[in-house]
Amino acid sequence: MERRRGPDEGTGPRWSHGRRALAAALLSVPLVLVTAACDPDAPEPGTGVPSASTPAGTVVDGTPAAVPSDVTSSEGSTGAPATDGTSTKKPPTKKPSEGLATVAPVERPRAAPVDLGDDAAAAPGLSARLVEVEDVDGTAEGPGEVAGAALRVTVELTNGTGRVVDLRGAVVNLYTGKDRLPTSLLSGPGAVALPASLGRDGTAQATYVFRTDHRDGLLEVEVDIADAPSVVVFEGTR
Repeated sequence: MERRRGPDEGTGPRWSHGRRALAAALLSVPLVLVTAACDPDAPEPGTGVPSASTPAGTVVDGTPAAVPSDVTSSEGSTGAPATDGTSTKKPPTKKPSEGLATVAPVERPRAAPVDLGDDAAAAPGLSARLVEVEDVDGTAEGPGEVAGAALRVTVELTNGTGRVVDLRGAVVNLYTGKDRLPTSLLSGPGAVALPASLGRDGTAQATYVFRTDHRDGLLEVEVDIADAPSVVVFEGTR
């Protein structure tokens, strides 16, 4: 004879299939959370994991994708091309005047003036004199020259020093009036330069043409020979 079980008999209440699935799902949530907390390599919730085909720097789920280690080692942590360490910063430029020493002009000592017709001693044994001072119409051939009224001055040097006198760089200047107004050299007519040197017991002449409108009155002629200790000065009126 079959015995029927009552509602209170057996192992417990009967669960439907849907209730059993829901219970299993609820029980699995704590297990997943515990597993994620224990795994340091597991991604945080809400973050995406870039695949091998994802370009470096692409944002996945709000987070930039990781840069491969081979890229950071050769191009730097930012992905920019690596440099050799040489700075591209240009050095500060200097003005042309910076770093240049200013050299004051050296003034040569002047000997006491002598009359236009006298001899002057440029150095022991070396004498100078003015052969002639005459009016001419100056001609202009060089750059910056202006033709016009001029004075032509002929200078003679005599060497009695017993040695060769270096005449390279010798300069002759003409000033007019009490204010010593400077004049400018012209190419002619009849201009002749001094030789490069003057031998023992030798004599040399040179002719200079100076542009000036003040040909009458006080004149001053300088003869500057670098091989002499001082500048010879002739002063007076014609």
